[in-house]
Amino acid sequence: MLNVLLGTRFKNIYGYTGQDHIQQAVVTNELMGMFTSGWSGGGQAFINARVKDGTMNTLVYMSTQRDPDNPDTPTILELVSTPEDRQMVELILSRMVLGRPFIAPPGLPEDRVDMLRSAFRKAFEDPEFLREAALRQVAVNPLWGKEAQETIVSIYQAPPAVIERLQKIAAASK
Repeated sequence: MLNVLLGTRFKNIYGYTGQDHIQQAVVTNELMGMFTSGWSGGGQAFINARVKDGTMNTLVYMSTQRDPDNPDTPTILELVSTPEDRQMVELILSRMVLGRPFIAPPGLPEDRVDMLRSAFRKAFEDPEFLREAALRQVAVNPLWGKEAQETIVSIYQAPPAVIERLQKIAAASK
């Protein structure tokens, strides 16, 4: 997508079995860079450590907001120029912001939805949980229930032309 929207000439290299192997290939200069689709845990810690020591630079965040740890790195939304490109990027980012959603069946009584949302919020705000996450270098930045539901609705309301363009770009990149 970056090649199409921004004119980059990135080449995807397949065959690495996981993030650890990709990181090792970057450290040994087997790879000149990496794309990470998740920004938590070991991946975030690996990149931030290398940015801090000057051995790696971040080029762009596939996000709607800049990363507070690397505020000089622009987001993809800051780099695209046309409304059509922006719609496509927003659709992709909306999926990524969901992470690993927890879902419930349709028709669940509203009081149960509220109870589940409250329980998740309490769990993610628990000081002991946050200390453990920090110890393990796992980012904790949840998208809460109402916002997640709004995001899912917006994904399903994406214009067909945007979806078709995304499908063409994805097919061409294989």
